[in-house]
Amino acid sequence: MDAGEIGAGHTATAIYKVKLAPGAEGRIATVQLRWQDAEAREVHEINGNFNTWDMYPSYEESDPYYQLAVLVAAYAEVLRASPYADATLEDIAQMAAAPPAYCPNTTRPRSSLTWPRRRLDRREVRQLPILP
Repeated sequence: MDAGEIGAGHTATAIYKVKLAPGAEGRIATVQLRWQDAEAREVHEINGNFNTWDMYPSYEESDPYYQLAVLVAAYAEVLRASPYADATLEDIAQMAAAPPAYCPNTTRPRSSLTWPRRRLDRREVRQLPILP
């Protein structure tokens, strides 16, 4: 995300799909964050690297919160008929039903997402309740 895209009091999650070359090792990306504290008006800046050794061996072994974020992002991409969606509604429903069904500190199972039975047009997507 570019600077200025997130307003005061808002949050965002960015998920990037990265395909590594076979045998790749080392730094994948560097992330830099800069923000101004709304009350103190102090500017803070941090940065860090994502490395191959920081990654989970598979989606199934990754953190439940990460799995939920990926699931919701994939669902959104399919609903909007994104050219980057490489899953079907059936794939996403299977992912949602697979353990862990709950993230710690949440009360709603992942499988409680509403699953349409066909591709929806944009007008229908705007009217779709994501969670019951």
